[in-house]
Amino acid sequence: VKITYLRESMRLGTGGALSLLSKQDLTSDCVVVVNGDVISEINVPSLIAHHRSKGADATICSRSFSYTVPFGVIHHDNDSITGIEEKPTLEYSINAGIYCLSNEATQMIPKGQYFDITTLFSNLLEQGRLCSILNISGFWLDIGSHDDYARANAHFSI
Repeated sequence: VKITYLRESMRLGTGGALSLLSKQDLTSDCVVVVNGDVISEINVPSLIAHHRSKGADATICSRSFSYTVPFGVIHHDNDSITGIEEKPTLEYSINAGIYCLSNEATQMIPKGQYFDITTLFSNLLEQGRLCSILNISGFWLDIGSHDDYARANAHFSI
């Protein structure tokens, strides 16, 4: 496994940091990116195999996320009620902060400026390029909040 650490002299965002990769760093046909605040048991070889089998320029990993609205939701057409749903549960596919990018896609990232990786996906889609999605299961935790960080510490305590 070859791991390359990129050091930012200014905040570049997840995508912008990848502009620091040199051609020498790109020794494979794709790059796997994991946000620094994500802990996951993802099978990286399976991610790469999925990305390659789809012929994708970029692959984003997703997770299922449910949110129960704590109130009754009113459906309406202007000022006429069409229905009421009591505390519905909404299901979403969320960005899991894990990506596989072709080397060509990484070359589309502007150098030396802040750039969200989701902007790369938007740009690729606007150009009609193929972006695939891989729904992952198993342990996954974003430790971007104090509560989630405490959960991770509790999960991994011995």
